[in-house]
Amino acid sequence: MSQLPECPLSLPCEQMSDFDIHVITPEVISKDPKVLLHKAGFDSDSTSERISQKVRGLICHFTDVGAFGGRVGAPLDEGSFFIMSPNMDVIYEPPFGHERHMRFRQNFRYGDDDPLLWPQPYVMSECHLAAIPLRPQSGDPMAVMWWQVTREEFTLSTRGIVTGVGLISGVKLAQIAGLASSLQSRATAYLNDHNFPKKAEGVTILSNALKQGMTKLESLPMGLQQAGFCVSHVQRLYLELVALLDYMTVYKPRIDGRLPTAAQVASTMGAITENPMVAQDFIRAGLPVWLVRSYKEVPVTRIDSLVVMRQPADYLCLTDAKPAHRTMFVGKADDPNKYLTINKYIRYYFRYPNPFDQIMRPANAPTAALFGNTPAQSVPAAVVASGSGFRSEYIPSRSSSSGLPSSSSNSTPTASTGKVRVGSQNQSTRPQPCELHCMLTV
Repeated sequence: MSQLPECPLSLPCEQMSDFDIHVITPEVISKDPKVLLHKAGFDSDSTSERISQKVRGLICHFTDVGAFGGRVGAPLDEGSFFIMSPNMDVIYEPPFGHERHMRFRQNFRYGDDDPLLWPQPYVMSECHLAAIPLRPQSGDPMAVMWWQVTREEFTLSTRGIVTGVGLISGVKLAQIAGLASSLQSRATAYLNDHNFPKKAEGVTILSNALKQGMTKLESLPMGLQQAGFCVSHVQRLYLELVALLDYMTVYKPRIDGRLPTAAQVASTMGAITENPMVAQDFIRAGLPVWLVRSYKEVPVTRIDSLVVMRQPADYLCLTDAKPAHRTMFVGKADDPNKYLTINKYIRYYFRYPNPFDQIMRPANAPTAALFGNTPAQSVPAAVVASGSGFRSEYIPSRSSSSGLPSSSSNSTPTASTGKVRVGSQNQSTRPQPCELHCMLTV
């Protein structure tokens, strides 16, 4: 997600029409959203204090609305709910829906279900995702962590029998490697810092995964699409590790009272919540937060300005990947299993085929039969040839409810040259992997 403009489209605070604010329905809010502004600029429910503030000309000029008020707000679900932010001037459309279909997009991200691109509902086990940094300006060294692989910056290999594989450009690789190395040094320093006796287990897991991802990126020739995914995988690990370290060393100490309350809001992704206590914590931490409340709370809620919610289609790539990947997760955006699914997907993306699932023979079959020392008709028909040793974009096939997508890419010899071409043949069956036991926990 590119850096968004600072100035939202807002409606000025105006004198509300006469009505009983305590008789509010979703229909009233949907018809006239300005009823959300009935307390704009006022800090007190006292009639005399409100009159005094208005006389002093202070209406609509307060900026400190507290954790239970909103600098900006907008109606949701035809007025049944409203969303507001006590420390931001923009509002993003929340990823609502009980059956959201999360899948791989053309830019190797997950659309508005991606915590790197769009504010997500607050999940306690993934609270550090609110600290993921926003995309910086193009001149910032960290901007490479939002870079997407192009053909111009992908060098094809001219050696060996494999065509269509290569590595990303040395310049980009050096930039990514430099940032990754510095971050891993920071992770090591955190793990050895006695000022933080209770360590986040995720730091070790993410740091090790980042190191493994960099090894693949630096030394494993792959196709352009696989290179794009591998780069996005390393970027995701890097940004999440940055967020986790920042959360544990800066934001959580502020929340716990071990550091002073933040003086300004950080340039991070933030989170959406229905819990006022989370909003209070995020204000102390200096993290962006959006609070969703029922229409029944309108009479006691202050909102200073209305804004038009930003829509994912205006800022994100929502086009499916080609070839299309299966839906990997179906459910609500605040389901922690969504993030476990992303981790599973990443682990299995570069996996080799499992010969114990593919090679089938009777228990009493002679070993020599598998190596061509007997007539061809004696070789069991179920023996599966794996083609080349490098299985491009290998994904085990699972149903969509399992959380693991599949890809049709494979490696197969070409008839004309005898070389192996990456991603040229479909395979209808895939082995069933065991469940993943080592997952990211924070």
